Amino acid sequence: MKTFPAKPREASDNAMNDDRGARSRAKQIKYRLLAHPNIEEVNIMRAQNQVGFNYAKDVFEHVDELMFSLDLRIETDISDRENLDLEEKLINQKMAKSVSTLYQNAQIHSLIDRQYPEGDGLYHVQVWVQECNSVQLAIRKDHEHNFYDLQGQELVVA
Repeated sequence: MKTFPAKPREASDNAMNDDRGARSRAKQIKYRLLAHPNIEEVNIMRAQNQVGFNYAKDVFEHVDELMFSLDLRIETDISDRENLDLEEKLINQKMAKSVSTLYQNAQIHSLIDRQYPEGDGLYHVQVWVQECNSVQLAIRKDHEHNFYDLQGQELVVA
């Protein structure tokens, strides 16, 4: 498993730390997602950068918040909650792998709209990615993983 020292990006980092940088990273993730055979379309719904102040280090921190909308072909029956949760976890795993080279740590979660399928096995999915700030990392300081879902479950990046 690939591990990184958990820390948010600081203002002194060389990466673009504004909304342009967030959009650039969102486009990179979009093209990585389009490489998956089951994903048919990916749209960037939101890509913005939030700035916060880390009083312990006396520096500004930048974190990206991204939201994607995608059409995913799902072969399994997701009419029951267990299969739906499993598919959402698989999507989160794919997303963690896609963002692992761009972010050191992030919270990722997805939502499959199973009420209104777009066609035979084609579902609309919303995916959220939020890079962690120092407060979120302090809350999760006992965890050894860098990518996790909304419930705090580890997303393994192989």
